[in-house]
Amino acid sequence: MHYHRNSQLPAKRYTKAVGVSAVRDLYGTMQHESASRGILVTTADFGPDAHKFSAGKPITLLTGAHVLHLLDKHGIKAKIDIREARKVLNLRDYGR
Repeated sequence: MHYHRNSQLPAKRYTKAVGVSAVRDLYGTMQHESASRGILVTTADFGPDAHKFSAGKPITLLTGAHVLHLLDKHGIKAKIDIREARKVLNLRDYGR
C-alpha cells in the first residue's frame, strides 16, 4: 500500500452496515482538502450503496474483518464484539 501525501482516513464505530452518506462525506472532504486518496474504516460492514458509490473513486472501504485480518497478519490478536459495542453505546438489539 502506498501512502499519499494528502490522504483522508476516518474511522467509524458502527454496529450496523455503514451507509452511503458516510462515504459521500469522505469524498466531499477529500475534494475539499485536495486529498488524492481516502480510506474509510469501520468496525462493522458497508452497505451496497456505499460500495456502489465508492466504485471508480480513490476510496478504500475497510471492514472490521479486514482490520482484524491485517492485525493478525502483524501478530496482533484482536476481536470486534458488535454486541458489546451496542451495550456500550446503549443501543437496542443486543442480540443482532
